[in-house]
Amino acid sequence: MKYWKITAGAKHPDVCLDLHSPNPGLFSAVVKWDGCVHLNKYWNGATKEDDDEDNTDYIHICDIDDMIERLQEIKAIAAEYKKEHPAFDGAW
Repeated sequence: MKYWKITAGAKHPDVCLDLHSPNPGLFSAVVKWDGCVHLNKYWNGATKEDDDEDNTDYIHICDIDDMIERLQEIKAIAAEYKKEHPAFDGAW
């Protein structure tokens, strides 16, 4: 696996998998038995163990396919906008 490693199996009755990114501190995810995902993104050196709300973004996703589709559409719209507006030359 390129982006995720299994940290642990079910530690809680609602949890199926506990995952983390191989690059320590970047992401962690909890996959629940109902299919929902708790996704965390860590910033400024924070990690899952730090419990640092100021440097952690959290999102609860229950329809992961819909979320992926929406993110891909954002990317496509931004790429098209960039073609039409050369000054919009972010980190693409």
